[in-house]
Amino acid sequence: MVMSSRTSRVPWVLPAALLWFVTNLPAIQMARIALLNEHLGGNYPCGDARHCGRNAVYGENYNITPDSVIGYEYEGNNQFQRVVAGGLSFEGVWAFGDGDGDSLMELVAPGRDGGASVVILESRTDTSYPVDSVWGACPEPASNNPYPRYMDLDRDGHQELARLVEWYGIFLYENTGNNQYSLAAVLADTYPFSGPDGDFDVGDLDRDGLMELVTGSGYYYFYVYKATGQNNQYVLACRCSTEASAIYNVAVANDMDHNGLPEVLVIGTWVSGGQQYLKLMIDEAVAGGGFHRVWELAHPDWYQGWFGNPISVGSVDGDSAEEFAVNTGAGTIALFKCTGLHSYTQVWTFNTTGTFFRLFDINRDGRAECIFDSDSGTEIWEDTEGLGVAEFSKFPLESQVMATPSVARLGASLQFSGIPADAEVDVLALDGELVRRTQGVRQSTWTWNFRDQSGNLVPAGTYFAVIRSKGKTTSLKLCLVK
Repeated sequence: MVMSSRTSRVPWVLPAALLWFVTNLPAIQMARIALLNEHLGGNYPCGDARHCGRNAVYGENYNITPDSVIGYEYEGNNQFQRVVAGGLSFEGVWAFGDGDGDSLMELVAPGRDGGASVVILESRTDTSYPVDSVWGACPEPASNNPYPRYMDLDRDGHQELARLVEWYGIFLYENTGNNQYSLAAVLADTYPFSGPDGDFDVGDLDRDGLMELVTGSGYYYFYVYKATGQNNQYVLACRCSTEASAIYNVAVANDMDHNGLPEVLVIGTWVSGGQQYLKLMIDEAVAGGGFHRVWELAHPDWYQGWFGNPISVGSVDGDSAEEFAVNTGAGTIALFKCTGLHSYTQVWTFNTTGTFFRLFDINRDGRAECIFDSDSGTEIWEDTEGLGVAEFSKFPLESQVMATPSVARLGASLQFSGIPADAEVDVLALDGELVRRTQGVRQSTWTWNFRDQSGNLVPAGTYFAVIRSKGKTTSLKLCLVK
């Protein structure tokens, strides 16, 4: 893979101390926080359409005639208000954003011609929901697998509407004005009979400030296209073998194991001993270019879903390290967390009746929720433990930090010792809310007087101190009594 010669902002050398992990804290504990009494379907795009500080999740209820795009906006206290976003679509709603930069938010959906075209629904004002169909195009070539997505792949300030077209590649339609787009580039590999028909995702895989796009080829490989820094100019930077006989979905993760290297997640079929398995693979970027396999799982009980096996990435427990989930094709969504260097463990399972799902922090509490369909409707699940248990897979500090007394009384203070130089100390409430932050601690000791960032005395209860230094972290449980 051809990578830029710019200096990386993240160290590539893995210290030996990163081989040790904190494992004495509980695992993720998920609970359903909301049930939307209809099936949204689609890709569950989320965002703040009305610029009101509240996110909504969008979809299409197939039980409504004609099919209608709807949304549920978060109202606080795990309550959602149903809104009618308007417009007619086909096969769900797939993307959310402001593609033309006019502050009017948009939803992107397949057209009613079997998905050969794409329809954009835009808000009428900056305080309304997307309702008006303002653009419908990109019919070439016809496809029933559009997967549209907004991105600025070449970082020129103009959004592209990226659309995957089976057997042809990724079509990039760039914004050229208010509600106007034109075909700017086609990312196609050199093998016309193995064109990209898996999913695709984007990220800065080599940390040089330029974006890469990753797509599955459908056969054996995933491809990495790199922006060159020139307007709408891209190169095929890497073709990576997966040993899978078919690739269904890919995703990009931003350093799930805290060693400074992004990852590419791929799911496809694999044959061993005459038996076919669904195989989940994680390839990690290599300093200087390319990727290498760091983890894989072949599961005999998983199988390909109707639309492949989608993967979603997000920080479920709010510790800034991402987790990932995959639809196993067997009526379940499996959630995985990093539990060691190049080690991942399934920590939760959701029962679903659909194919697609989404990890997204819809209530803006720092933890990504899992959104999916079940027999009851669309369910939203969240980690109930918060940041307090989120640090169990972090890399520990070389020094042991202690807090005394272990149970403290309000009106006194709590003394930390063993803090490394230039550390950052965060005190968090049990729900993950930041209470107090101190940066650049110059001494090995630090005292908390039980006051928050505004100087107010905190109430009695359970808190967590998170100490970070040079990419390593530890956490301590704090108990305050009256």
